[in-house]
Amino acid sequence: MKPHSLTARLSLMFMLVVGSVLLLAGLAFNLGTHQHFVQLDQKDLRQKNTAVTHLLTSLKATTSVSTLKDELNLLLGDHGDIQARLWHADQLVWSSASLGTSAIPRHTNTSDTAVRLWQWQDSQQQYRGLSSDIMTPGFAESWHLELIKNVTVHEHFFHQFRTGLWLGLGICLLLSGLLGWWMVRLGLRPLRQLTELAEDVSASRLQHSLRENDMPTELRPLAGAFNAMLHRLNDDFDRLSSYSAEIAHELRTPVTALQTRTEVTLSRPRDVTQYSDALYENLEGLEQMRRLIDDMLFLAKADNHLQLFQSKQINLRQLAEQVMDYYDMLAEEQQIQLAVTGEATLSGEAKLLQRAFNNLISNAIRYTPLGGRIEIHLRTQAEGVIVEVENQHQRPLEAEQLNRLFERFYRGAPGTQQRDHSHVGLGLAITRAIVENHQGRIRAESDARSTRFIMMFPH
Repeated sequence: MKPHSLTARLSLMFMLVVGSVLLLAGLAFNLGTHQHFVQLDQKDLRQKNTAVTHLLTSLKATTSVSTLKDELNLLLGDHGDIQARLWHADQLVWSSASLGTSAIPRHTNTSDTAVRLWQWQDSQQQYRGLSSDIMTPGFAESWHLELIKNVTVHEHFFHQFRTGLWLGLGICLLLSGLLGWWMVRLGLRPLRQLTELAEDVSASRLQHSLRENDMPTELRPLAGAFNAMLHRLNDDFDRLSSYSAEIAHELRTPVTALQTRTEVTLSRPRDVTQYSDALYENLEGLEQMRRLIDDMLFLAKADNHLQLFQSKQINLRQLAEQVMDYYDMLAEEQQIQLAVTGEATLSGEAKLLQRAFNNLISNAIRYTPLGGRIEIHLRTQAEGVIVEVENQHQRPLEAEQLNRLFERFYRGAPGTQQRDHSHVGLGLAITRAIVENHQGRIRAESDARSTRFIMMFPH
């Protein structure tokens, strides 16, 4: 089943709320008005009953029936909407001259009820009445009085009134639904603007944003989050574009070299040795391209958390010493001393951490002057395991360089002292990805004495 739109849902909810309020108000008004008229009728009947009771209690035993009838005619005979009947000793003594009451049965009271209110109706007429038993001095038998009021006109009016009321409520409900739909649609205009902006977003139109101050208070957080998302997408797209350009540049250089050497080799016949040398040179270029592709693939997996590994306890001192042993001959040629201090263990992937150590040590050897020193410091603190790779240098790195060290394809500012220019600038970016995949953090510091890469891993 297709879900309804938000406008339809809110409009329906608005109609239900308004309809419920109108229904309750209509029921309360109808009931209150009807009850008010019933009370007026009962008050009228009670007043007449009081007047007749006063008349009967003032009678004397010698008062004739004709005199009583004359008194009752004066009291009730001209009251057109109220009819009366009076019995004494089960004999009808007097009845109003108005027609229409002969079919109304006598309503007797129970033994413990002196006054009783009742209603009666036939197929066309409806009446409200009051029956009372009146004891008078000088008479052994009680008088039974019935006061009857024809309320057919009232009930007909209320029937028409209820019909008009429900018809009016239905029209009001329909109008409120249409008005609610219009108001909801007007209120949801910022959402439509958000939708239009989202539909308009493309790679070349990521700079657009919503005006948060023009949004309702409830939608400002959504507008702010949407603008922040657009800014992040714009930044990521700019980095991706730059990254793609850098990749194309890095791949173009070895491909151009391979093409040039191959063209030169094929430009004229050569002996087997020359062909072999050319192939070896091409093989070196292909190996450089393979390493570059592997590094980029590793970073892509790390960025998308696809670099899976099995975690186990690792002795970081043993791992650091293995890396130092690997670079021992290269460091000896550069007259660089290598040292490891401290002890620490960490839960992680040994091959990945070894690669991170390799990148940091190779980077340190590249920038450490002849006769310098490289140290790996290991320590365990309350917040986690700290690994610090420190190397001496000829001059400290500037703040701008420190901020860009972990960017991809960054090789250092012009004039930086380094002996090897064959690297492509992905080593530190890969190291950061490895550290972050181990839930750690890495930062670089530099002062007049040395440069330090500090990795912190949580327990």
